[in-house]
Amino acid sequence: MAAQTLTMYFRDPKQRRYMRQSVMLTAFGGASLQACNDNVLSIHRAFSQLLPSSSMDDWVPAQYDEHAAIEMGNRYFTDRNNKANHEAVSFQQSVDPEGILQDAMGADFVHLEENEVVYFQLTADSTNK
Repeated sequence: MAAQTLTMYFRDPKQRRYMRQSVMLTAFGGASLQACNDNVLSIHRAFSQLLPSSSMDDWVPAQYDEHAAIEMGNRYFTDRNNKANHEAVSFQQSVDPEGILQDAMGADFVHLEENEVVYFQLTADSTNK
């Protein structure tokens, strides 16, 4: 992992809208990450050909210390006015143990399933399977 963002508490609703968590991965020049970036670019090109010309931003791979990287992130909140028919979900205890994010939402925002970030860990058993 090359970089990560930490939660910050913003009192201004205009700033809280942009609160997010993110992670940046790099292989420090390894070919496997470059192959991933090449595949993401191919997917972007395929979607760009199917959608109106101005509907997608250009995809620019992340860089970390002159190495190719992949950055992923997600906003914590959605504007309450934009939630459509989606139901709000609670923050996981492991994500917001002190309720800081819950308090930061106030009445202007909601936390939806699409804002949720799920963490996985690969483990091997005694047979390495």
